[in-house]
Amino acid sequence: MPILIYLDEDDPRLKEYDQNPPNPAISFYIGKAVGLGGVYHWVYENFPQEKYYGFLGDDLIPQTDGWDEKLVEAAGDWNVAYPNDKFWEHGELATHPTLGGELVRHMGWLCYPALDRTYIDTVWHAVGTHRSALKWLPDVILEHMHPLKGKAPMDDTYAKIALHTAHDASLYQQFMREFQG
Repeated sequence: MPILIYLDEDDPRLKEYDQNPPNPAISFYIGKAVGLGGVYHWVYENFPQEKYYGFLGDDLIPQTDGWDEKLVEAAGDWNVAYPNDKFWEHGELATHPTLGGELVRHMGWLCYPALDRTYIDTVWHAVGTHRSALKWLPDVILEHMHPLKGKAPMDDTYAKIALHTAHDASLYQQFMREFQG
């Protein structure tokens, strides 16, 4: 499965990353720091015909063998498949989803326009719920090492999330009005 790693050009540790991985399925792109929503938009703009789309943050630790194949299979063409991230351990939110490519193209975006960082997976959860297309895989564990669960220290990246939450929440509410309207 192809893997694209998007690196911010202003990352102070950029030179420390090994950008010559032994696996030819892994490629790197170095671009502007555009926020998480911007990365989603860049991916969809540059790769609009993929069979599936998935996102893995740098704060996830896969613990299940074959996790990627299981998520891709469950996503199929039209589903929202998501793992047990041990944050939402009962599947309450489709975090870190793998999305069927046909579903993404039907929606016309990989990330609801203008979202910066939060509510991206909440929007996909709503889409999956509305279409009866949610596929939670409780036995596929990708542990989210998040400070709110005491699994990582608070840092600048997590602190930035708070700056965008109110803005993204209002966009999510707008999406829900349009989507359900």
